[in-house]
Amino acid sequence: MSNPESKQALEVLAAGSDFNALRRALFATVAGSFLGKNSSHTAQESANESSKPALEVLLAQLPTQKLCSVASIAKGRTGIKYAKSGIFPLVVTAEKRGSADHFDFEGPGVMIPMVSSTGHGDASLKRVHFQDGQYAVGSILSVVQPKDPGQLSARYLHAYLSTFKDELLVSRMIGTANVSLTVTKISEVPVPLLPIAAQQKVDELMALCDRLEARQQDAEAAHARLVQALLEGLTQARDADEFQAGWERLAGEFYSIFSTESSITALRQTIMSIAMQGHLTQSEEDAAKILPLADLTTKITDGTHKTPIYVSSGVKFLSAKNVRTGILDMQECRYISKAEHIELTKRCHPEVGDILLSKSGSIGTAVIVKDDEPFSIFESLALLKPDHTQVLADYLQLAVQEACFRLDDTHVKGVGVKHLHLNVIRRLEVSTPALDIQHRIVAKVSELLALCDQLKARIAAGRAKQAQLAEALVKQAVAG
Repeated sequence: MSNPESKQALEVLAAGSDFNALRRALFATVAGSFLGKNSSHTAQESANESSKPALEVLLAQLPTQKLCSVASIAKGRTGIKYAKSGIFPLVVTAEKRGSADHFDFEGPGVMIPMVSSTGHGDASLKRVHFQDGQYAVGSILSVVQPKDPGQLSARYLHAYLSTFKDELLVSRMIGTANVSLTVTKISEVPVPLLPIAAQQKVDELMALCDRLEARQQDAEAAHARLVQALLEGLTQARDADEFQAGWERLAGEFYSIFSTESSITALRQTIMSIAMQGHLTQSEEDAAKILPLADLTTKITDGTHKTPIYVSSGVKFLSAKNVRTGILDMQECRYISKAEHIELTKRCHPEVGDILLSKSGSIGTAVIVKDDEPFSIFESLALLKPDHTQVLADYLQLAVQEACFRLDDTHVKGVGVKHLHLNVIRRLEVSTPALDIQHRIVAKVSELLALCDQLKARIAAGRAKQAQLAEALVKQAVAG
């Protein structure tokens, strides 16, 4: 893709960092260009399809084949844990390649992880891989190789599956606790067989997108180092006055400094760290005790370790994915029977004022139960019952998250999916001032975190606007 308008469109969306939206727009545009020359759809048919998802519309109009009819599909043959290092690349679920002393496959192919990247009932895939030459593949991945390169390009297939992995692959994952793909499910994936020239155009555009994304990542890494240096000035403050002075120095440049989601996350963590150090509201006379979390709660446990029997309706059953955004989201959940819920509450009974802490996958997110609607939880969530004579639930929510930020890898178990054991949670050290000071800290932190939310909303709005503009520019450039 060489014309200036198309490059301008890429730059616009790259500035918003939404490369997934860009890839989808590029693929749809190339496919739409092909349809423009070959479509037999009537105006009424097009109108009827206007409300459908873009991929569904494209697949309905494009010549497609099931993946198994145009490619060979096999499971990887190398146990990742026991592989011996060697001269051949070893494709694993992580982005970085391992090495092996042998090769199992030869020639261009696409590798699809067959297990969820987050686990615990949550279907997700972080990436799909492309590899050429001679290589080994881990046994928890599948290998897809086109039968006829003149009909289907492996690079095009990789671009297609990567761009629409949620619709094509994640949607086909099955299982409850251990969510996974099967070769049979992968075989059923529809593949649009664009002309090879169009496939090459898709590959060319995706390669350019990859280069822009790499450049963006380098810029973000440099920005992250600058943000870290600025925030260290706050964390090293000796008292509330020094913190306030440092904060005011940053305040005038907030929108330019904290311009990425990662920088806002770092800012949130810094605010909570400073709060727990006592620099937001306390004076030297307001001494705080350092207590283990077990001493500040009447109970610490986790949800059931046994996958329940799910039903179509009943009592809500929640997992770590229901607290991922920092609020208790019950919209997307499973259900269990009332009888099973009653049995589970004998060991773990969430109530209003309790705290739920994610302990598997994305660990360290804490939310307060504020609704009296009954529910049960999976083992990916810990349940903390605050001792209200010593600690406010709102304060403990902040303190627990800050304590989890400070954990290093020796406290977190697991290779792919991280786990935080209950014994580690019970030993978390929490700075515990008097209740009136806790009230002041919560109020100040809430004020500062609201600013973080405003910064994040500003980024999201800008990204949406840039994505819309870029899609329009790309369509115009490729069609013209």
